[in-house]
Amino acid sequence: MTPHRPNFSGARLTQAREVLGWTKSELSRAVGLTPAAVGGYEDGKITPSSTAMEALASALQQPLAFFTLPPPSPRTGTVFYRSYSGASKKARLIVQAQVTLLWDQVDYLCDFVTLPKVDMPRIGALPKDPTEITEDMIISIAQRAREHWNLRDNPAPNIVWLLEGSGAIVVRLDLKSDQMEAMSEWRGSDQRPYIVLNTVKRNAFRSRADIAHELGHLLLHRNVEQQMLEDKAAFKLIEKQAWLFAQEFLLPEQAFLKDVYSLSLDALKMLKPKWKVSIAFMLHRIHSLDILSEEKYSNYRKYLAQRGWLKTEPFDAETEPERPLMLSQAFEFITGQKVQTADQIADKLSQNREMLEAITQVKEGFFVVERRKNPFILSFKSTG
Repeated sequence: MTPHRPNFSGARLTQAREVLGWTKSELSRAVGLTPAAVGGYEDGKITPSSTAMEALASALQQPLAFFTLPPPSPRTGTVFYRSYSGASKKARLIVQAQVTLLWDQVDYLCDFVTLPKVDMPRIGALPKDPTEITEDMIISIAQRAREHWNLRDNPAPNIVWLLEGSGAIVVRLDLKSDQMEAMSEWRGSDQRPYIVLNTVKRNAFRSRADIAHELGHLLLHRNVEQQMLEDKAAFKLIEKQAWLFAQEFLLPEQAFLKDVYSLSLDALKMLKPKWKVSIAFMLHRIHSLDILSEEKYSNYRKYLAQRGWLKTEPFDAETEPERPLMLSQAFEFITGQKVQTADQIADKLSQNREMLEAITQVKEGFFVVERRKNPFILSFKSTG
């Protein structure tokens, strides 16, 4: 047995493995070790030899220094997913592990800059049991959220920037599955809300609905325990509740209906640039307000399909999704003010630099020298 080294973190080994979505058996095969050995390393019972450690670091695509970092802070809040039933457990594991890398990045930034203070709508304590959360409560909370951000009867502005300005951490990541739209959680140690959006989903209008949906979870379901989400009926209920919140937040009943002069698809198309939601979302909202019967709503869905609008609607192709800016601007500010260089940041965080760029969404080559378009400073010779 290799003597235990105090600076080796088995928790970081687990984290690196989960970022790639690997099982212990898959990792053991990749490096020629037994699953029991990998389990012993992760549990902290044994420490890998130098040779084994190099093999593990190479396979997991992380610097050796990553495995000597203090353990990541534990996850204490409930994790919510905007996903279809086909979303795999592996995909969920990957995004949860990626978010723990994000936590390190945010903690690092807080040593140098003051991030926006968390200023979310005050709604008081809600029940732990989602069956006790009524529709009237949801509508009231959505209206309070609109009042909190002084939206009046106006469409919501850029929601990503709205939430970033209110202290939320929002990122777009490759969630390794087209069955998962987004995830969100309250982090225990800094009491900040975190929202992750899937880069695979490039539709700006549907993405706004996803963000509003996650905001609904953060406000409505903060006290719901993780085990409740394992129950299919409870999961279906909280998804329905988050969608009701999103509808009321994005399309407030009175203000929206004032604009609905016709229920034709072309009339709703004209409202899309103003309210910044899909035509399908507008139809669902109108149906939920009992203006469309179930039969008529079903017919409208058929009309959407006939026009090919179930997949791509007008304005979709030319509209870019709302992009998070806070993290990238914070890192660029630190380097621009010469407080830290990009290399110093990367060395301190000790994370895979390509992953670091992907999560923080800084410009390409910010941390990865080989990806910089102009890695050297050049100048023309004088012709005088």
